[in-house]
Amino acid sequence: MSVHTPTRIERLEKVLLRWSEAANSTSREQFVELIQTHPTDALIRCSAKLRKDTQVYLIVADRYKMSGVVASCRKEGNSFIVRIVINENLTPQHRSELDPGILVVDDFLTDEEEAKILKEVEEDTAQHDFN
Repeated sequence: MSVHTPTRIERLEKVLLRWSEAANSTSREQFVELIQTHPTDALIRCSAKLRKDTQVYLIVADRYKMSGVVASCRKEGNSFIVRIVINENLTPQHRSELDPGILVVDDFLTDEEEAKILKEVEEDTAQHDFN
């Protein structure tokens, strides 16, 4: 069994919260504001109301992942203050474990646009001799 050394999280780092409403439901994700962290718990501000005892994961700047359980959730203005009891200290996050679902695609290329881009690349490559 390995022991993880707690790592300090800077308040300005992006923190992604991941949770599921039920065991068989799809995971939900949103970026949250980190208010405070300790080796045993974290305090965040988010727009979602989370139920007590919900299993959550905090992913910090694509480097670390924390597992925890919601201890409390209270409304404050237009958001919620959530206290999470940490099950595991911060551990290195391997890139292969990142969920590609957190990426957002703003726009797709049509077949015509793709063909035009590829043609331009071919023409540009033909004009320049890279040897």
